[in-house]
Amino acid sequence: MDIQPIAIQISKLRFFISLVCDQKTNRNKKQNHGIRPLPNLETKFVVANTLIGLPKMNQLALVNPEIYKIESEIDDLYHSHFGIQRRDQKLALQRKIKDLRKKLSRLLAESLGSSKKAEHIATWDPFDPQASSDFFDPHWMFGSSLGKGFDIVIGNPPYVQLQSKRGGLASLYKDLGFQTFERTGDIYTLFYERAWQLLQNNGYLCFITSNKWMRTGYGASLRKFLAANTRPKTLIDFAGQKIFASATVDTNILLYEKNNSTNGAKNTETHAVTATNASCDNLSLFVRQNATPCAFPADGASWVILTPLEQAIKRKIEAKGVPLKNWDVKIYRGILTGYNDAFIIDEEKRNEILGNCMDADEHNRTAKLIRPILRGRDIKRYAYSWAELYVIGTFPALHVDIDKYPAVKKFLYGFYPKLRQTGQTLTAAEKQSVKAHILAHGLSVNEKNLDKSRKKTGNQWFETQDQIDYWDDFSKPKIVWAELARTGNAFTFNGDRHFVGNTGYILTMGEVTKNCVGYEWLLAFLNSKALLFYLDMICNRLDETGWRWLRQHVELLPVPIQPLEKQGAITEIIRAELSKTTTEGQRKINVQIANYYGLNREETEFLSSRFPHG
Repeated sequence: MDIQPIAIQISKLRFFISLVCDQKTNRNKKQNHGIRPLPNLETKFVVANTLIGLPKMNQLALVNPEIYKIESEIDDLYHSHFGIQRRDQKLALQRKIKDLRKKLSRLLAESLGSSKKAEHIATWDPFDPQASSDFFDPHWMFGSSLGKGFDIVIGNPPYVQLQSKRGGLASLYKDLGFQTFERTGDIYTLFYERAWQLLQNNGYLCFITSNKWMRTGYGASLRKFLAANTRPKTLIDFAGQKIFASATVDTNILLYEKNNSTNGAKNTETHAVTATNASCDNLSLFVRQNATPCAFPADGASWVILTPLEQAIKRKIEAKGVPLKNWDVKIYRGILTGYNDAFIIDEEKRNEILGNCMDADEHNRTAKLIRPILRGRDIKRYAYSWAELYVIGTFPALHVDIDKYPAVKKFLYGFYPKLRQTGQTLTAAEKQSVKAHILAHGLSVNEKNLDKSRKKTGNQWFETQDQIDYWDDFSKPKIVWAELARTGNAFTFNGDRHFVGNTGYILTMGEVTKNCVGYEWLLAFLNSKALLFYLDMICNRLDETGWRWLRQHVELLPVPIQPLEKQGAITEIIRAELSKTTTEGQRKINVQIANYYGLNREETEFLSSRFPHG
């Protein structure tokens, strides 16, 4: 079934071609050379919105026995229609089926108190090749024999974000009771659940879809649903292998059995494998030879396909470490200005603004307002390279009186049409005004970024876009890192008063944790191959060489809590690495961390080969 009539017509054509190709011909003209007539497929293919079922009936009302009789008669006529050859007989049969369906809808409305459902049944016409139904129900569309559901559901559901079309799809499906619905998710996740509804118990589903549900946040509800309601039998993750030439999305194949008696605690292991370049030549053989039994979590955590060696490393890391979310630490994203061209300035522009101050008091106030900032690209492993950039820190939480900063106000006011936090489209005159101001200050112009003002908020025009209340944490000692790291890990210590842009993150410790464990110990683990391996399990890479160290993933990393007096030489190695007095520090750190986690030689060598630059 499909929602597009053309897709169903193509399916019928492919079905007919298969039937023709499979026929065995002979030379007997009286037997039409052995070629059998092609069947009528109108009652076997349906154009419909699969995700929407019929309204539920009032089951307490008495059912008219005539309903079952008509259903049985329609089933018999469907069977006859499939093989009928004469056109006049075929049309007569179709008219009879339509009349019976109308009669059936009237009886349903009278007996079951569901006029809306009856109306759907009456208006649906299986013989109109251009019609697309706004509902799908196998019982009323294919016959009463499917009242208990299908044995098998196979498909390639569409990949469309529910937030697309201005949230229209999300609004259409949000109140239909899907356990897997997430407004930020993709429509294919709903198809996994809808197929489960359409299967009879112990029936099987096999889908090829995007593999994002295995690790993304929006896939958590689907993972919980699958663990609680199905037995996943086979999972093939194609990772970076492109299965569809016209699609760039990474895919997976999932085969599950519907089994209502199964729950997460009793779920059986799944034969799972990550495909390679050569695997698609003989996928069946590859799966049989390489699939590994995997037990996936029932709590919505990421589903990760691991070899026995990888599973052993994961168990050891989790046994020794404590997830950072259980530490006394705070993790914050860097600041979002909404328009960096105005708020992030270089040394020359900072000096110019300070030079325009009217007196020493304004100069001192302004100097405190304009603070150094690190971008994600400036942060390296155990180091950072400040690009001598500053941020004008007019954060909403500070309630800055802009009139006390005339030099800053004058500079920012030239950007006013763009800085308004209203989401308005700039007029041609406003664009020209902002462009002239930018050029007058010797800055580069990105005209594509001048179409609209900043998104609508309750903030003042001169304030940054973020409504953050943790601005003071940037002044504390902290660990900083880039959200996107090409080298694997990019964490370093920052004891200065640098702010961090929205392409980076900061971590600060509570006093007890700082004095007991210290930043150096945690920094060593965050930059280790062991935790890069763990991150690689729980999140999707940006691409082949890029890892995204998002807060929701970093806070899951298991790090051992070790008091300062028991940390051994690792603290000194980190301090030396931060001060650039050693070149062997990172290798030594990875060896010691492998020992802390209890990894053996094979496991340590595996991490080194897996992440040679990590």
